[in-house]
Amino acid sequence: MELVLKKGSAFDGIIYRIIQNGYLDKVINKITDERVKTPTTSITKKGYLTGNEQFLDILNSFIAYFDRIFTPVMYKEACVSFVLEKETPKFLLSKKYCHDNDNLDEFILEYKRLMVNNVSNTLPAIYKYLDKKVMKEFKLEPLMNINDDVVVDRLLRFMIAMVWSNVDEYAIISLFSSIKIALNKVKPNRKEEKSKVIKNMNGVINHYAMHYSIMIENYKKKKKFINKIVKY
Repeated sequence: MELVLKKGSAFDGIIYRIIQNGYLDKVINKITDERVKTPTTSITKKGYLTGNEQFLDILNSFIAYFDRIFTPVMYKEACVSFVLEKETPKFLLSKKYCHDNDNLDEFILEYKRLMVNNVSNTLPAIYKYLDKKVMKEFKLEPLMNINDDVVVDRLLRFMIAMVWSNVDEYAIISLFSSIKIALNKVKPNRKEEKSKVIKNMNGVINHYAMHYSIMIENYKKKKKFINKIVKY
């Protein structure tokens, strides 16, 4: 935690709370002491990063990229936390220097893949409730394989459009949160009746479908304006 405070990044507060709230415990437990060579600059005078410093540097880089892509998001800390929740991104354990031009494209692709992950998991459950014309516009289908770089870009384009057309809309939270985690919270136990479990699971699905529909309707109203000012 001391390393977070010493780093002096604009995102120190977000990083501190994400770590403090346990979102990345699984990743942190896998950090090794292996050093990562860096250019000797005024920022990295010693020419290397320790395992912890490397982890924080990549996490900071990811959040900075998230902030740049989703600039208008009002609940940024919550959205970043939802994207990271229950995940163990391999890039956070990488021993490559993320600011090296030779590695930059690789890291950005992995950042994108993580950012669209929850949307790809949500679509199969709610696709039938969503506006078909908008789904066709963004070339979205119920099953989207995020191992495919083209699919990642389609999902990210959809997310950017939703973000820019829903700046002050609370429903935007559902674009970043995990439907899998929400469904797991209402999964059955021995004492619960099957009908109650089904009702609770349908409630989660309807919640996400409603929020996505709200965002899509707002996009449709603002589409002409959004397309003029936003490149995605």
